[in-house]
Amino acid sequence: MFQGQSLHVRALNDGVVEIVFDRQGDAINKFDGRTVEEFRQATGAIAAAVASNGSVRGVLVTSAKKVFIVGADITEFGRMFQQPMADLVASIGRSNEAFNAFEDLPVPTVVAISGLAFGGGLEMCLSAALRVMADDTLVGVPEVKLGLFPGFGGTVRLPRLAGARVAVDWVASGQPQSAATALRVGVVDEVAAPAALRDAALAMLARAMAGEIDWRAAQQRKRVALPLSKDAVGAVFGVALLKVQAKAGKHQPAAIEATKMMRRAALLDRAGALAEEGLAFGRVAKTQAAGAMVQSFLSEQQLKKLVKQHARQARLVRQIAVLGTGALARDIAGLSVRRGVPAHLQDAAVAKPLDRTDFRDVDLVIDLQVDGADEPADALAARRTMLAEIEAAVRADTVIALDTATLRIDDVAQVLLRPENFVGMCFGAHAMTEAPTIALVEVLRGHQSSDVAVATAVAFAAAMGKTVIVVNGGHGSLVQRVLASYRQAVARLVDDGVDAQRVDQALQDFGWPAGSAGRHAHGTPANAPALTPPYAPARAPHIEPRQLSDNEILERAMLPLIITAARALEEGVVASAAELDQALLLGMSFPAYLGGALKYADWLGLSQVVQRAQHRAALGPAYTPTASMLQMAASGARFYGD
Repeated sequence: MFQGQSLHVRALNDGVVEIVFDRQGDAINKFDGRTVEEFRQATGAIAAAVASNGSVRGVLVTSAKKVFIVGADITEFGRMFQQPMADLVASIGRSNEAFNAFEDLPVPTVVAISGLAFGGGLEMCLSAALRVMADDTLVGVPEVKLGLFPGFGGTVRLPRLAGARVAVDWVASGQPQSAATALRVGVVDEVAAPAALRDAALAMLARAMAGEIDWRAAQQRKRVALPLSKDAVGAVFGVALLKVQAKAGKHQPAAIEATKMMRRAALLDRAGALAEEGLAFGRVAKTQAAGAMVQSFLSEQQLKKLVKQHARQARLVRQIAVLGTGALARDIAGLSVRRGVPAHLQDAAVAKPLDRTDFRDVDLVIDLQVDGADEPADALAARRTMLAEIEAAVRADTVIALDTATLRIDDVAQVLLRPENFVGMCFGAHAMTEAPTIALVEVLRGHQSSDVAVATAVAFAAAMGKTVIVVNGGHGSLVQRVLASYRQAVARLVDDGVDAQRVDQALQDFGWPAGSAGRHAHGTPANAPALTPPYAPARAPHIEPRQLSDNEILERAMLPLIITAARALEEGVVASAAELDQALLLGMSFPAYLGGALKYADWLGLSQVVQRAQHRAALGPAYTPTASMLQMAASGARFYGD
């Protein structure tokens, strides 16, 4: 009946046809523009068959993949969101026509939901008359995590199926929901064991075709307003809005706007409600938060691909040794053991000789002795001594990793006989995080570090569930380098007479963690790299507090950070803007709605960044744009392209 590249329609027995989502050449199904168009065509073919000869009496919807549909194709969002507002809203409306047409088929429709159905995948399911879900399946509308909310009718159909409170909770939280929960709240009509899912869905369809289930009423309730008075709608959504506002991320309007929109749409029919959804979705899609968070998601996927590439070169790690004490050492050793890799944990004080028998079967050694005040006076000499002792105790092919934020890998490696086996691994605890919550690991590559050693460290950190970036470690940690420029700028504000609490409030309102100015204004910690020209700011005349607005405070704090990040990319410290920004988001609590220093610079426009930096030139070299920034500003280029 219909054959496409993302789905096809086949005839079964007794007047039943089956729409099978089966994206060719891909392991998953997703709703991109092609799939929406094929869904429209398939629905049209079925409607024509019903109208012409009545040969179709019911429709089953399934997936040939392990999962149903993972959601929309996020790679299309960038181009889509660049459209003028009117065009964006119109395109959303055209997509919704396909879902409406399926919902309006004059025969019963049943979806068999397997694996997971997120975002547009669940929204497609909601347009069917009935839904059967495998008991091991997850569903949800996670768009809020991208700074968005559902745009294929999810905010319209969810309240009419599950009620206002449930709909707001699902949309505003973005959390996946179990089959049991979906059944309890009315999002699905039946739950079955995975092996029995298809049979259960066909049985439900047969009952609907026989008139035993009033599927027409199930569809009609989604076309009309909620069965609530205006006052009741105001009360229910008012309470829900207060809860959402209390939890919403700073400068992330999606959950709040979705709740307000659902309140307006509750008293409208389907057409009016979908029009409200389209307008509100368009407004949110144009926000800074949506653009930044979508880019962050895409960058995360890019990093995962890079990790897979490294994994192909990595040496198999069957046993590790962790040298050090404290939460981080225990965390790494514990994660290793839980993932099936035996870990030897040892307090490796410099004065204590290593037991060579403990290291003969070790594939990876991680030295977690912390740089800084607790180290001997000559930290470099101490680390060299320790690492030379480690190298003597391990096999010739063992990879040795030093947790450092500040030491140059090449400097440390000078005493090693096998420097190709040596890398740095900065676990991020030196910035704003504690060991149990560390999400980022920087693998620091020295000039002599081999690809195998780097890949082994990357693969191991990724296996622990960490996000990993590879840094050319000539200056130590990338995050610490950028963080130091920010700390210096904040400290300079306080030194110039601006009240620390006022600075902190301005930064907090901007999205930084509370108290960051207070922490940073008291000098750079011993384990943070010292700033050297051109990073060190020059002294300027005293600034009276009343002379600086909040915008000026933010400008003075953020410009050195942006410039330092741009310089790191220009110098090849990391390979891409995506890797750099992900490091800042995870390693220094950079505000999520900004998307990282370089994404923020793109949002502002490089010409504006350069102009404001040049306006602050009297504050010293920290405010001097890089050569590449000047070139990009002149040409209108962006760090993330068009």
